[in-house]
Amino acid sequence: MRAYVLSIRHSSTLFLGILIAVTCVSLAFATRRDGLNLWPDLVTGLSQSSVYTGVLAAGFCAWEAGRWVGPATARMPGAFRIASVARIIHFVGVVTPIVLGFLASLVTLAVYGLVTGTYGAPSLPWLLVLVCAIVAASALGYAIGVVGGRRWYVAPLGAVLFFVLYVLVQILPLPYGVRSLYPVILNMDSEFVRHIETTMWGQIAAFLAASAALLLIVGGGWRRSSRKHFGIAIVVIGIIGIGGVSLVQSTNGQYVTGFNSRDFACSGDIPEICLNKGYVSAMPELARRFESLNEKSEGTALTATLIEQNVEGIGDEPSANARSVYIEGISELDLSFAISRYVGKYGGGAACNLASVDIDQDEIDQFFAVSIVDTWLTGYDAAGYASNENSEMPGRAQFERFMKLTPAEGNEWLRENFTAYSQCELQLTDLP
Repeated sequence: MRAYVLSIRHSSTLFLGILIAVTCVSLAFATRRDGLNLWPDLVTGLSQSSVYTGVLAAGFCAWEAGRWVGPATARMPGAFRIASVARIIHFVGVVTPIVLGFLASLVTLAVYGLVTGTYGAPSLPWLLVLVCAIVAASALGYAIGVVGGRRWYVAPLGAVLFFVLYVLVQILPLPYGVRSLYPVILNMDSEFVRHIETTMWGQIAAFLAASAALLLIVGGGWRRSSRKHFGIAIVVIGIIGIGGVSLVQSTNGQYVTGFNSRDFACSGDIPEICLNKGYVSAMPELARRFESLNEKSEGTALTATLIEQNVEGIGDEPSANARSVYIEGISELDLSFAISRYVGKYGGGAACNLASVDIDQDEIDQFFAVSIVDTWLTGYDAAGYASNENSEMPGRAQFERFMKLTPAEGNEWLRENFTAYSQCELQLTDLP
């Protein structure tokens, strides 16, 4: 214990622990979406911080390992003067403030979550992976420091090498499962997923095994005096590491799969809107927009009565008699886009097909005609008429006339032409 305490007292990583805590908390807050207060956003920020914390940990640990020379070893009790054991004790002392810094950021975020009523809860295996990733980055830097010794460039070399390896892992054509074995976690959490914990436990085992192997090798455990114990340890570490890598490869490094817990809060009005409880703050504005849409589409199949928040593109389906709305955020632009996607799914845009290579002028006119109607319905200018200064853009004159229609005038036209609109058979000449 005294040797361990000495390692901490003589380590500059006490400062690094504070720096890591500040970095993690800052990035966690920076990734929050405007108007939303969700734990998945905070976890995403913590994950993204692993790039920076890994660089810092590798650089500082390389420095600590390089400056830890003979006199420091001499201060160890006699039982710990064996090189490999002494190195491990020293590394644990160096990495402890780093891990405590990360844990301090978690405590800070937990207090913030309790005070502000942050929706959801973090995945504990996910957080443990982030801790193990920092340990692995520290071990890599420490190994560089042992090899490089007390030279001025050792710390920068450790930090730069960690980052360069990260860049190479990202740009090389490697399977995702292989990329996820590097101790930088870039996965994004969401309130609409189920976590794949097999991947996380595999990473934990792989990161810890890699750290232990590096420490044993640079600690001199392979020397003749301790070769037997070294061999046994390497075999055990190898089994753990291979098991962890196998788990990660079995899931190809995937962290999440689409899932809607249907943890809804519903408006109780008409149209009734059911949103995930983390999105309740968007309810009044979204309800106003759907009321406007219903006023314009009254008497047509586009009118909404029951809306549920779902995750389009992943396979979630709404309950019977309900329709889906997909919300990425709750800013005015995000909600306009959400209404636009709703109309695009249940309105005429779903019947328009511009994917074919043989597109004639009629199909282009039909697409723009439907886009103009959708823009009037939702207020979201997907075609870009308002921002496009090109007066020759197809349908510009019709767009400007249609946008001047009152809800009653546009609704009367829509009911008369809804069949053509819903089948994407409108022509620009059909517009008022």
